[in-house]
Amino acid sequence: MSGIYRFPILPLPWIPSAPRKDFQMYGRSRLFRRIYLVLRTSDVREVLANDSGRSAAFSVADYGDHMRETVGDFFLGLDQTAGNSYDVEKELALKAFLAETIHGSDAFEALRADLTEIVRQETAAAVQSLETVSRREIDVVSDLANKVPVRLVERYFGIPDRDGSLLQDCQEISFYIFNFFSELPGIRALFRVRRRARKAGARLRENVGREVMERWKILRGPSGPPRPQHVLDRLLLSDPTPKDEKEHLDRVRRTLTGLISGALVATVGQFVSAVDRLMDLPADDRRALQYAALAAAHRGNPRPLWNQLREASRFGAVPPFLFRRCRRPFKIARGSAREKTVFPGDLVVVSPMFAGRDPFTFQDPLAFNPLRPDSSYLLFGYGLHACIGAFFGEILMVQMAAQLFMLRGLERNRERGRSVSYRGAPQSFVLNFLPAQPPLGV
Repeated sequence: MSGIYRFPILPLPWIPSAPRKDFQMYGRSRLFRRIYLVLRTSDVREVLANDSGRSAAFSVADYGDHMRETVGDFFLGLDQTAGNSYDVEKELALKAFLAETIHGSDAFEALRADLTEIVRQETAAAVQSLETVSRREIDVVSDLANKVPVRLVERYFGIPDRDGSLLQDCQEISFYIFNFFSELPGIRALFRVRRRARKAGARLRENVGREVMERWKILRGPSGPPRPQHVLDRLLLSDPTPKDEKEHLDRVRRTLTGLISGALVATVGQFVSAVDRLMDLPADDRRALQYAALAAAHRGNPRPLWNQLREASRFGAVPPFLFRRCRRPFKIARGSAREKTVFPGDLVVVSPMFAGRDPFTFQDPLAFNPLRPDSSYLLFGYGLHACIGAFFGEILMVQMAAQLFMLRGLERNRERGRSVSYRGAPQSFVLNFLPAQPPLGV
């Protein structure tokens, strides 16, 4: 197998059943002279591992440009180069996001337990609210995946969704930021994508900025700062007496906006995609899934359910593509038959979606096997710019799935469409269940 495909020859319809020979590496075509698509898992890791350090071969500057247009400068859109603020801003975000400067596993596990309980409460409330009105259906998108993460953003990040636009704004922004087609010239539809993303970014920056200012006034009140309650407080109190207050508040706003927009959309999309795949499991596997849900919800053992979700997620990775701009000549898959040299300015697109079906990494790649080794997966990226909130997404997905799959009689709704309805982001995915029956294990 090679591992780099050339545009525009890529035959997308064969994704579900791609034979081994199709995992090859295309060079540059005449139409798109500077684009490579990298599919093989080992090559994807090689590219993502070489976007860090002072002599990195690849740059995330294109992401940075998109972020600057929408949410503002954010460290995941910065290269780690001398003189920039990458290291400082990443450390600030990690301290705030993870509650403290975490050096020991005990502190991290305490944070995980707190987050798990918040998500469990919100998810159980969302599901139980449907049962109380005797509904026999649940929309996985609107009743669960769009609701619970937004409540977590309010309770953990300290940013309430006052006008109901938070998730939609984040979706518009992320679609633009993570869409490598935005880098292709002359595609008219992309101007509309960019325009919507910029409007959504302006609205999100304004809303987050207002919360930052109001909370700053409270923390600077005459009674002194209270004990930090959430990420917003921890960011603000990272420098309680800043030399440049305006710059400090702007950095807090940018960091919060980047964290929220990144954490929400990928988790929502990945969860819905995974549930869609899990609903296709045969009866015996579905029973195992129900018991895994019970173990996560009531026995404090999320691992079996996470294994199921992670395996389901590789069939529809979100986002399906990541891209990097080449900074210096670099040989991908050096020494192999698929070796390709990319040059400065070339756009290198790696695909976690295709890598999830790589027959050289996954034995029998179209089979569902939740016992595959951890090292096989690329669910939250790889390398320096991997998602810093991977554990956050894992907790959200596990607890939402636990409450969902404990419902009895869960099946696809045949009248309202058996599959997920998409319009960019997931819009609807209706499942039937039996509210008259108690959840499994009760």
